[in-house]
Amino acid sequence: MTIPIEGYISMNILPLILGIWLMFGAVSTIFGAFDLKSYYIKGWGWILVLGILLMIFSFMAIADPIFGSGTIVIFTRIAIIF
Repeated sequence: MTIPIEGYISMNILPLILGIWLMFGAVSTIFGAFDLKSYYIKGWGWILVLGILLMIFSFMAIADPIFGSGTIVIFTRIAIIF
């Protein structure tokens, strides 16, 4: 059984879109952490760590489409549960 060309396109494009979306979120989180630091709010370091982890996760989703596809499946399962 062969997968039609539309399946290959969506299997490769959706993880790329997810990775770029996560990257923008990571940049926003990192900048938000530095804003919290400028207001002398405690715990800004944890927000920074979260942003860095999100950035790493986004690079992984972009670099490996199978990892990105698995991530989409997991996010969909979580969304259905909650």
